Amino acid sequence: VRGNLAAVKVAVPAGTATTFPNGIVLTPATALSNLTVTRRAGLSTAQISYGTSGSGAYQGIDRIWQTSVPVNGLVQLNWLSDNDNGLANLAQSQVWTRTAAPVAGSDWQRISPSQNAASTRTVTGTVPTGSSFSFFTVSTADSPLPVILTDFTAQAEGSGAVRLRWATASELNNQGFTVERSLEGRTFTAIGTVAGAGNSRSTHDYTLLDGRLPAGAARLYYRLQQVDQDGSSTYSPVRTVALAPAGLSLFPNPTATRHATLTGAAASTTVHVLDALGRLVFITTTDAAGTAILTLPATLPSGVYLVLAGQQAGRLTVE
Repeated sequence: VRGNLAAVKVAVPAGTATTFPNGIVLTPATALSNLTVTRRAGLSTAQISYGTSGSGAYQGIDRIWQTSVPVNGLVQLNWLSDNDNGLANLAQSQVWTRTAAPVAGSDWQRISPSQNAASTRTVTGTVPTGSSFSFFTVSTADSPLPVILTDFTAQAEGSGAVRLRWATASELNNQGFTVERSLEGRTFTAIGTVAGAGNSRSTHDYTLLDGRLPAGAARLYYRLQQVDQDGSSTYSPVRTVALAPAGLSLFPNPTATRHATLTGAAASTTVHVLDALGRLVFITTTDAAGTAILTLPATLPSGVYLVLAGQQAGRLTVE
């Protein structure tokens, strides 16, 4: 079952091994009642279906078990090869645990020695008495993350582009990266892909230029999706970029025909053209693309006129 699989036991006696049908066996030091164990698997998501160490250098199998209350005593974990999550040396398997405060990137603690789970995919750990652990997973002593991301930045280049840069310290089976963008920080859309180095233990630097920004956007959000060769993926932290107003563009400028095209404004914005004394000589509204055609009176004297569109301003010279 991919995702959540919960199992409930009305009574879990002290000192007796109780098997839950989602891959965990508990032998608690104290009796428990109405205990729910939820197993998350197959989601390929850090701290949701697999854990990472506080340094980010090590990861667990793609299974995390959570108990409804903290437990102590013996914990035995069992998983399928589909949930190995890239861990290769299962002869060094260990039980990891953490408290009931799931914070992204929070550290896990080891509660067992290394065990050979290559054939059984089963490990056993001892939860210390008096502890508050209720999250459990499995890792190995020598399995680094498939990709260790050391840097990720997003920086505006002028008003019309954003430069994304990131770096890795090492890569394992890395197919590549997809750069995703969002207007509000919740719904992301892919805007480009960059091939990964595959397998490497050296530093690699990457970059991508987002040169087609949404019109009128004042702030954009970016994240990286790192994709392994087997199709599994993880996401980077989100980076935010504040964009400077693009400013109005008037063409032709100067104009001898008393006609000009305005671009760079927001959609449905009222445009005012004022003379040197602040008197209104023309008014119109931009279309859905933020564009407006300025058709000034044929009798308008030559000179410099102020063009206002919302909070933006420009100057138009009439010859």
